[in-house]
Amino acid sequence: MDISELSVRKPVTVTMLYILVCVIAAVFIPRLGIALYPSVSPPYVNVITSYSNVGPEEIDKTVTKPILNSLRRIADVKAITSRSSSGRSQVQLEFGYNKDMEEAVNDITAVLARITNALPDGCGAPTIMRFSMSAMPIMRMAVMGDLSLDELRVISEETVQPLLERIAGVASAEINGGVNREIRVDVNNNRLEAYGLTLQTITGALAARNIQTSNGTLTHGTTDYEIITDEYFKSLDDIRNTIISSSAGTVGIRLDDVAEVYESTDNTGRRVYINGEPGIYISITNESGTNPSTISKGVHAILPEIEDNLPKGVSITVLSDDTSLIDSTMDEVYSSGIQGAVLAMLIIFLFLRNFRSAIIIGMSIPISIVITLMVMSLMDLTINMMTMSGLILGMGMTVDSSIVILENINKRRGWGEKSAVAAIFGSRNMVMAIIASTATTVCVFVPMLLYRADLEMYGMMFQELILTVVVSLIVSLIVSVTLVPALAGSIIKIYTRTQKPLHFKPFVIVDTVFAKFIKGLENGYATALRFCLKNRLIVLVLVFALLIPSIQHLSSTGMNLAPSSQADDQVNINISLPVGTTSGLVQRYLFDFQEIIVREIPRDAYNTIVINSGGSNSGSVQINLPKLKNQKISAREIQATLTPFTTQWSDVRITFSSGRGPGGMGGGGVNIKVISDDTAAMTQVSNEIVALIKANVPQALNPASALDSGSPRYEVRIDTDTASAAGVNVNTISGLLKTAITGSTATTYHIGGDDVSIIVSLAESDLAAPADLGAITIQTANGLMALDNFISYQEGISPQQIQREEGVRVNRVTASLAPGAIATELQARVEQLINENIVLPDTVKIEYQGDARDIQRFGGAFLVVILLAVFLVFCVMAAQFESLVDPFIIFASIPLLAIGVMAVYQLTGQTMSLYSLVGIVALVGIVVNNGIVLVDFTNQLVERKTPVIEACIEAGRNRLQPILMTTLTTVLGMVPIAFFPGEGAETMQPICLTIVGGLLSGAFMTLFVSPILYSLLNKRREKRFNDPESLMNQLEEVDEIKAKNIKVELTQKDT
Repeated sequence: MDISELSVRKPVTVTMLYILVCVIAAVFIPRLGIALYPSVSPPYVNVITSYSNVGPEEIDKTVTKPILNSLRRIADVKAITSRSSSGRSQVQLEFGYNKDMEEAVNDITAVLARITNALPDGCGAPTIMRFSMSAMPIMRMAVMGDLSLDELRVISEETVQPLLERIAGVASAEINGGVNREIRVDVNNNRLEAYGLTLQTITGALAARNIQTSNGTLTHGTTDYEIITDEYFKSLDDIRNTIISSSAGTVGIRLDDVAEVYESTDNTGRRVYINGEPGIYISITNESGTNPSTISKGVHAILPEIEDNLPKGVSITVLSDDTSLIDSTMDEVYSSGIQGAVLAMLIIFLFLRNFRSAIIIGMSIPISIVITLMVMSLMDLTINMMTMSGLILGMGMTVDSSIVILENINKRRGWGEKSAVAAIFGSRNMVMAIIASTATTVCVFVPMLLYRADLEMYGMMFQELILTVVVSLIVSLIVSVTLVPALAGSIIKIYTRTQKPLHFKPFVIVDTVFAKFIKGLENGYATALRFCLKNRLIVLVLVFALLIPSIQHLSSTGMNLAPSSQADDQVNINISLPVGTTSGLVQRYLFDFQEIIVREIPRDAYNTIVINSGGSNSGSVQINLPKLKNQKISAREIQATLTPFTTQWSDVRITFSSGRGPGGMGGGGVNIKVISDDTAAMTQVSNEIVALIKANVPQALNPASALDSGSPRYEVRIDTDTASAAGVNVNTISGLLKTAITGSTATTYHIGGDDVSIIVSLAESDLAAPADLGAITIQTANGLMALDNFISYQEGISPQQIQREEGVRVNRVTASLAPGAIATELQARVEQLINENIVLPDTVKIEYQGDARDIQRFGGAFLVVILLAVFLVFCVMAAQFESLVDPFIIFASIPLLAIGVMAVYQLTGQTMSLYSLVGIVALVGIVVNNGIVLVDFTNQLVERKTPVIEACIEAGRNRLQPILMTTLTTVLGMVPIAFFPGEGAETMQPICLTIVGGLLSGAFMTLFVSPILYSLLNKRREKRFNDPESLMNQLEEVDEIKAKNIKVELTQKDT
């Protein structure tokens, strides 16, 4: 007794089991996290070391190189890069995606522990940082109001931040913007020199004056009194009146005599403006494994409480919410899935003309999905674009097994068999075929799991899609051989026109029309197939005439690394000026560009404009848009509108960066690595490449060199002999210069619970030119002397950063792809231009990387995956058919899918990508399913000694309906995403488009080519019909002997 018969015999038990599983699933499904994409953290580890007030060259030599040389000994490192910039060293190690990152971090920690003491004095300890997707903010908020920025920051830190961080799942609420209070002491150098004082005298006097200390305990009578000295500054006047120098018989010199003391704010930090108004920017990150949508709801729920705790005139608003993009995108995917399911049920109803059959299929789909979601929860997967696409992909194939079983049951009911009998034998006849077809589909995904590390980020991303498809296929197989027979056998009995003829005349007419249509379709197909079998050579030549150009076109067509998407709710604009530009000028350009946005973009097209301005030569403008369904102008349209304004300032570089929408994960289109130890030559070649791309390749957007021209600087040279003779060391001179220019914190001013730094520096008016530094006085063994006696200056350029890869000095020239550009074609154009127009110096080499090279690299891995998938499919089919010939008949449909794939891409104008290759891998397993059903039934007829040609025609006629039904349900299930993806679902369009085209051509070719090949390769089987030595006849004899023995045993038992 097989499982299908057991299910028919115990329908209530089977039904209750499924109800129980669905109830259990209802407990697990709410625990599923929701995200836009799977959480995949690249296997990168950064080692960051700070070395304040040190230039890039010295950091590269004394910090970066020792660390880099030590880390090279770590096992399994794929690549190692370094960046040395002012005050900072960064070394990045890249590992394989199959590397245990905890082990990698432990190895790095052990290496760093051995070299930390060898780093220069004053250099900080190296810090290890790992990139994590969960560390990216999911929400951004702003605190604004009538108060000053420092007051808004205090409110944000003391009121808003604690309330946000107490929400379950919130890892941190990071505060940016605002200013820190500080007390500035601007010293007049002329007065300082007149009084014979130095800056060190002032900092020392302030530190000595501002103290609070315990002096011990004094016992008076029976009481112990603590004796303390409390001379903390209580007001700015206390600071101004600090005596910084005095001598016997003279009036002490107070700070107010030589300096201006006032309260100010720190202007070197990040400033944030929301719609032109200054405010505080709060970024919320979630804990790993939590549901961002749930956290977003928690944040919105607590906003009224936060508002109640804010002072009057202060408000908090949500600037952007990543979960809104997640919700909008997932809504499109849900909608596509529902449309596909409805279309699949409609196909079942039209072909079988049976409402109950459609209900059974309609029940099997949600039950399979619910169980799949439960298994996903147990596997710790999330609901995201990949898993939902896997569900949609699996849903189209999910109903295939149920359709084959149900169609066979329906056919037997049409013959007059009782419902239970039809359910048992209708299922039994098809169980092996659907097991084989499911196994072949599962097998094609196994190589992708095995090679996921070779496919790097893409392999990790597709892993969840593959797992979802595999789980849904296995679940659907179980449902088709258990629940479907149980329902069709007794609970929802299928009645054909044989059992219950229609009586309502309109229904009779419609039913008759459909019946005649299907019958005519079968007869027409049988006639066409008979013609093809009589003209096999002509048909095969025509097929090859279509196949060869399709394969040629497929192999030569342009390709992108990943599909682009127009769906986004942010537009990010980066604005950078020449190195050394003041932050004030950068801020002016940021506001000028904001005025362009306000003038060119309708106000109802965006929610907010956020300006981020720091202390460097660059800043950014972020345009936050409404939800996808509410957008009047898309992010891409806004970018197109603003692009003409990016070239209006000659010395300003304005570029667009991706927002938060789905799309590619590649290296940004064009990426050219320039290698040289000659900085001047490397800079020249890089600039020539940038100019060449700008002038000749309009589809390459924002070409730029990572090697900045460097920041202007004056190098101070110290005469160490003269300084030593005067009793002054180099460190003292350097510290004095730092105090004069940047300022030094002398002590801390305690006020209102806040600690405010007191910073001493020269007045800005005393530092109008570098020569003014020579007038600063320093205490020496010979008395006060000007720095001019010890220092000289040399003007030059300081490199912004020094970048190395594998220890070699490199620079990168990059450009992004314009909408509609094809990476492989663009790369070929760029390489041709460089080869024809640039003569490389002997000291410079270039390497081409970027999307096109990634496509070549991943394409090789995909080729291995496809070949391995084909081999596994062959093994499954050879085992099922006990033949090495029949699998080759079915395999003929695999290359023929190229005809449909190329046709659908040509018709739609879409560009192929790596996602398309995933669709081709899936097709290898899907497209053979129809052939398995057809060849299996043909073999059954041949085993009954039906002539091969007649068996092919009869099998084709008999299996035409289930093949059309399974093909159309799979195709229509993917049509919404393939042709009408909606906002946010475009990323998965190539997979569905590839499957739709390949499956349609594969099914058509299977119906005609497979019978032709079967008749050619199996014609010899007719000669063995009456051969007693053939395996088939010998096995029949064995079965007859077994039957006779059983009969004898039963007779003996009865007697």
